[in-house]
Amino acid sequence: MVDRLSQAVDWVPIVIVGNKSDLRPEQRQVTPEDGKQLAQEFKCGWTEASARYNENVEKAFQLLIEQVETSQNPGEPTGGKSGCQVM
Repeated sequence: MVDRLSQAVDWVPIVIVGNKSDLRPEQRQVTPEDGKQLAQEFKCGWTEASARYNENVEKAFQLLIEQVETSQNPGEPTGGKSGCQVM
């Protein structure tokens, strides 16, 4: 899918989210290490999240916003100066 996207546009923001982080390790299908490695390969954001416990759900959107801000303002630091907030 990422290959098809790269043929259609120059860049899209991507954040890989390991969902259901509240599961026990033996119940998971992808390890956190595999998720991090894939994020490094695609040069994108990575986080684990649990909607059940509302953990890192907002962080996933913050990482996405940071990627968009970085693409629009490559020389400026990210993280709060734009006024964008996830609510």
